[in-house]
Amino acid sequence: VFPRFAPLKGSYLAESDDLVTSQMQYLYERGHRRIAFIDEFDIAQPAWLFLIRRERYYRFMAEHALKVEKHYLFPQSYEKNIFDERLDKMFANKAPSAAIVPGAMLTHFYEYCAEKNIKIPGDISVITFEKRPDLNLQPTPCSLAYDYTKMAEIAFNKLFETASNDKIEITRLPTEILQEESV
Repeated sequence: VFPRFAPLKGSYLAESDDLVTSQMQYLYERGHRRIAFIDEFDIAQPAWLFLIRRERYYRFMAEHALKVEKHYLFPQSYEKNIFDERLDKMFANKAPSAAIVPGAMLTHFYEYCAEKNIKIPGDISVITFEKRPDLNLQPTPCSLAYDYTKMAEIAFNKLFETASNDKIEITRLPTEILQEESV
């Protein structure tokens, strides 16, 4: 399920190819032209999934002639002071009107916005990859409708179906955006 690199054999479950494109289109249709992207890629633990997400962001921005300001795309950090510095730069000059925020960064992003009196969705709209009701964020961030139970079921079934099969079979999750209050 979401392997770090494309497997050489067997089945795997992957995100839809249009995942970030769908999020970007959703924001674009609602008038957003200054869209930030907080990158999950970690050089210490590289994964093609995150490279593909970033590439889709750049592609959408280019295809729609939207400028990627240098402070619109930056890597996430679990160190509060580093992440805060990056957010300070993001909001300092030509602040984006929307941001794609990884699930792991949502709580801190919301706390930062509350501290700086940045209103969600008034000043910035937020969309993320996975629905995180456990975080109890208000307003609820828009997200993808990932059903982890269904994902586990698909992966488990594929494991048994292809245990003796060396062919590569990719199952992609459908992309559905849950429209919440954060955009």
